[in-house]
Amino acid sequence: MNIINLKNIFDNSQYNRFNIYRELWKKTESYELLTNFPLHLDIELSGVCNLKCNFCFQNGLIQEPLGLMEFDLFKKIINEGVNKGLCAIKLQVRGESFLNPKLFECISYAKQKGILDIQLTTNSTFLSEENINKLLESELDVIRLYP
Repeated sequence: MNIINLKNIFDNSQYNRFNIYRELWKKTESYELLTNFPLHLDIELSGVCNLKCNFCFQNGLIQEPLGLMEFDLFKKIINEGVNKGLCAIKLQVRGESFLNPKLFECISYAKQKGILDIQLTTNSTFLSEENINKLLESELDVIRLYP
């Protein structure tokens, strides 16, 4: 199986980048092709959660909190990823992204750099009217609410 260089595909294409990304997603998901760099990265802005849900795997972890990602590190990840053809990110793996005060700056920065699909998962405890308005004004593409 050949490995496709994402950067070359996007640099040499006259087609809509989002459509190419979704087509590549389908093909990589079904293992029809491999890419030299992930199309999508999960990025943990916060290794801390404000809840202790019984059903959550994080509740049973015995370890030090991972803290908050610095904005400079986030920018470095996005810059390097975009240069290699990164198309999508999901903000949240095990912590609550709203605990990171740079959340909205991260969303804005990623869009400005060309990330096509930005997703956020949240436990929804920080969805105040102010934050809902900020989300609506942001360039966030998908929000998932858990639990």
